[in-house]
Amino acid sequence: MRRLLAVFAYILFGLSPVYAQDIPQFLVGKVYSSDTKQCGDIIDADGDVLQLTKEGIYGQEFSCQFVGFEYDRDRETGRIYSVVATANCSDDSGIHRADMITLIPYEEGGEVIAQSQIEYILGETEVMIAQQMGKPFPEKSSYSWVSTTYNLCK
Repeated sequence: MRRLLAVFAYILFGLSPVYAQDIPQFLVGKVYSSDTKQCGDIIDADGDVLQLTKEGIYGQEFSCQFVGFEYDRDRETGRIYSVVATANCSDDSGIHRADMITLIPYEEGGEVIAQSQIEYILGETEVMIAQQMGKPFPEKSSYSWVSTTYNLCK
């Protein structure tokens, strides 16, 4: 209901949704995908394909909307080494959680590596629990996007 009211207010009062400010140039006007065979609309039924835009990271029943950016720059040249994006993430469970995502651009190759702090912690916890219980660690972790390479969609 709140979402419907917000959309109504945007239309009625000419407001626009609030997105993160100071968006990194390597994201402006671009779409990156974890599988460039699936650029544009996300059609992956397994939920493994993720897309990265200036708004955030999105997949089948999953999203991380960026709310802010901090830059790691060379003090002398201004070159950007990485960007830490704060994000509000959620999935089909309806649970929202804050995350810090490091974005490392490789402009010459059209790649951005995204590393999630929360997913890293969850993945490490999953490994510890499996080890303590003497169970084999599953090959495909349920927290599979700890570090993902996104390639520029053409």
